[in-house]
Amino acid sequence: MDWLDAYRARDLSIGDLYASDAILDCGCKGRITIVGRTALIEYWRRQFDEKPAGALKELSTDGDWIVVSYAVPDGMVQASLKFNSFGEIVRTQCGPLRMTKQSERVTLEQLFDPDLQARYAEILDLRARIKDAVSARNKWPRFES
Repeated sequence: MDWLDAYRARDLSIGDLYASDAILDCGCKGRITIVGRTALIEYWRRQFDEKPAGALKELSTDGDWIVVSYAVPDGMVQASLKFNSFGEIVRTQCGPLRMTKQSERVTLEQLFDPDLQARYAEILDLRARIKDAVSARNKWPRFES
């Protein structure tokens, strides 16, 4: 299960997507920093009730970060996720997505745009293939000289 799907489903297994020492910086209600999987699970338990995730708005990359923008009851949120070589999330930065221009406002039709959903699926597939490749590489025998 991927991050946004786990979030939407209010599934605490979202914590399994994070490295044990992961860091989450949240700017949704002030600025807070959560460190470690146990603390993250408690964060998500509250977040599921306070700010449930809705439709995907946009999915993109920014260097080695995956950037996910999605609807919440009071607007839009943007989350940037950084992964380690094992496919675990090591860093998350999130906060309200501020749209100042009328032309940047998102319509309901855009929120359910099949092209955005397809791009999201492609990125998730790529992430899974990278994780599988790293896992396979880690199973190779190691020879020491």
